[in-house]
Amino acid sequence: MPEPEMTQLQLIKDARNQLSLYESIKDDYRKVNAEFKQQSKQLSDENKAMENDIASAVRRERSQIEKYYSGDLRRLEDDLKKAQSRKDKTRSKGVKKRIRTETAPLKEENEMLKEAGRSELRDAGISPVFNTPAFYRLFSPKGILEIVTVILLFLIIGAVLPACIYFLIPERKLYYLVILCAALIALQIVLYICIHKATKGRNQGAVLHARKNYDLIRANKRKIKALTRAIETDTDESMYKLGDLNETLSRVQGNYDRLRAEYEAKIEDFEMNRQPAIEADIRDSYNERIQSAEESMAQLKAQCEQMKLRMDKEAEILSSNYTSVIGKRFMKEETLMRLEEILGEHEAESIEEAIEVLKSRK
Repeated sequence: MPEPEMTQLQLIKDARNQLSLYESIKDDYRKVNAEFKQQSKQLSDENKAMENDIASAVRRERSQIEKYYSGDLRRLEDDLKKAQSRKDKTRSKGVKKRIRTETAPLKEENEMLKEAGRSELRDAGISPVFNTPAFYRLFSPKGILEIVTVILLFLIIGAVLPACIYFLIPERKLYYLVILCAALIALQIVLYICIHKATKGRNQGAVLHARKNYDLIRANKRKIKALTRAIETDTDESMYKLGDLNETLSRVQGNYDRLRAEYEAKIEDFEMNRQPAIEADIRDSYNERIQSAEESMAQLKAQCEQMKLRMDKEAEILSSNYTSVIGKRFMKEETLMRLEEILGEHEAESIEEAIEVLKSRK
């Protein structure tokens, strides 16, 4: 066989050997890498188990401290709530009694003023039904606010109300609205004049005096409201006789505060001293296994890195020396063997011809 043909045949053989070497290294790398991942998972599981054991041990001992104090703390909290409730109820009764006592003169004065107003109107021949806030604001207004209120009322009845009625009429005509406005305005005027004649027109002095009584009643109500608010917000509790209740509340509060401080001191001591000791003991029990796993991982990692470097080197040789000549699609073990057979049986004198022969067989 001519030398060029032998060179081509040898190239295919060398390519197949190089591919076999590359695949062998690649398989070894995969195995070591899989072992590295498995070891990594085992190390992660060990660390998780260690942390779980630490958390469980810490929780168990901490719960013993909490259990020891929780019953007494709950009992004292209940006692504290009961003592505070008794004090609040007693104070509330005292506040209500004080409000009744201190506002009684003003309330009595208001009743007297109301009765005086009714009597005065009755003596003047005016029905007591007119002894109302609405009557005094409409027929004896005082101040800008009351005057504006009267004007607004007249506007509502004389303009707004007719407009509302007008829009409810199915067949609307403008003169309907004019008639409604005129009728309601006239009705207002007539009613106002009639009531005025029956009251102020009959005895203006009596109405004005009754209005004065009404103003005094309003002033007294404002005083009652202000006095009630002042009593409710007064921080001086000396007049409510809360001495025994305050003493009980203070004693229970002191007992609770002392026990709470003792509990918090125990928890702080546990967190500062006992908890680190628990963690150290458990970590020591896991240390040998974790350290062994870490060393094994380090070795496997080094092997993986070395194999990766060698695999990259062999891949570079395969690519530059063979793949570029034969073609990437033919760089397979079975294909190279068939090309080797074709060249070995002298069916082709070059790799290109061998590839054409291979293609023709498919």
